[in-house]
Amino acid sequence: MSYSSRLALGALSLQAAFAGTALGNGYQDLHQSAQGLSTAYATNGAGGSDVSAVFSNPASLTRFDGSWTSMATSLILPRNSFENISATPGFNPAGTVTGTPAVPRQFLSTSVGAASYYSRQLQPDLYFAISFNVPWATKSGYPIAGAQRYFATTTELTAYNVSPILAYKVNNRFSIGGGPNIQVYDADFATMVDSTQGANPNPTTDLESRIKAINASIGFNVGLEYQITSATRFGASYRSAIVHKFNGDSKLTGDSVRLAAVVAGLLMSSPNGKAQFKINTPSIATFGLAHQATKDLEIYGSAMLIGWSRFTSTRVEYDNGFPTTIVDNNWNNSWYVAAGLGYQVSPEVKVRTGVAYDWTPTPISVRNPRAPNADRVYAGIGFTYQSDPSWKFDLSYAHCFFQDAPIALAGGNNVPRGTLNGNIKIDANILMAQLTFNLDKFKFPF
Repeated sequence: MSYSSRLALGALSLQAAFAGTALGNGYQDLHQSAQGLSTAYATNGAGGSDVSAVFSNPASLTRFDGSWTSMATSLILPRNSFENISATPGFNPAGTVTGTPAVPRQFLSTSVGAASYYSRQLQPDLYFAISFNVPWATKSGYPIAGAQRYFATTTELTAYNVSPILAYKVNNRFSIGGGPNIQVYDADFATMVDSTQGANPNPTTDLESRIKAINASIGFNVGLEYQITSATRFGASYRSAIVHKFNGDSKLTGDSVRLAAVVAGLLMSSPNGKAQFKINTPSIATFGLAHQATKDLEIYGSAMLIGWSRFTSTRVEYDNGFPTTIVDNNWNNSWYVAAGLGYQVSPEVKVRTGVAYDWTPTPISVRNPRAPNADRVYAGIGFTYQSDPSWKFDLSYAHCFFQDAPIALAGGNNVPRGTLNGNIKIDANILMAQLTFNLDKFKFPF
């Protein structure tokens, strides 16, 4: 392997250390390509023109002869608030849970994400790539004294994914590709516990329940790409669901006197123990179309069907006697559809734009502040600058318009935590920058 290739692979692994706040529905992190962001991901499936296209369709790899590397970084700037909160304590529907601040803000904070890719043509018709991504992530932090505290304080879910890919050009029109998704899932949840069991809920008497766990599992992705005519290309791919079974650590902490009383009252063997639970990441079926309308104008379209119905209720079992925690999920499958344009302004500059609609998978009855999903619209714009064939630079911007996300949790599995009502408001600005190098032509200056 050449020095440039080894250096590129080292950069890829370093890039994978960053995980941003996901703004896709559920906890999907869409932001894997700057070109994709500029078109609101209308290029997914068939329209990508750099090696990051392999994230949405591994068969797209056969369009990139030689050796390539690409590194993308995203900056996510959300604005958010949880308004008109009202809550009652568990086992006491006549009581009231008050909180400070009255309106929690910026529970989704500014974050940085990254994605990296390396590819190499092994034979005239056989190609290899490896990508480092975070396809699933969500991170939120609510105030521990807020009225929502018995439902959510800290949430950090991050799925680090490595995908080695092989793609084969069957003929000049048809290509196939695929490979495993090797995924390490890191989970961290925290919630406050009312030590008075509804008698007098107060932040000064609360305990904190926290679970930390990590699991490695494997899935796969496959795809095909077909050049229908010299101007029109179609792509389809499938990313499998992955089942993560966790055996993590649980801790109950707080004032020692109250902690001892709760441990004794619940007949727990210890405030600390093991927690077992399961999280399924959904499947994604992607369909894409790219059409060269004129010499300078391209048209893109894509649709993703996300299998969120695999995200069933989360049941957490403890080995120390702490009562089983059940979180209602039972989400629905959902669609993401996008349309976009690309225009070659000059030999060096290409601009792109696009819009998308992202349907929420979450029924209102189970919408949780940990993942406050709602229908949303993306609008993107960006450009590619390429002064010579050895490298290019992409810069993109998108705005995410969220519909309001009403919270109405009551009854059922929520009885031990009480009820929670309110309205979550979110919108976000997203920036992405990406550098792509042809390793056969580019000479690193060091």
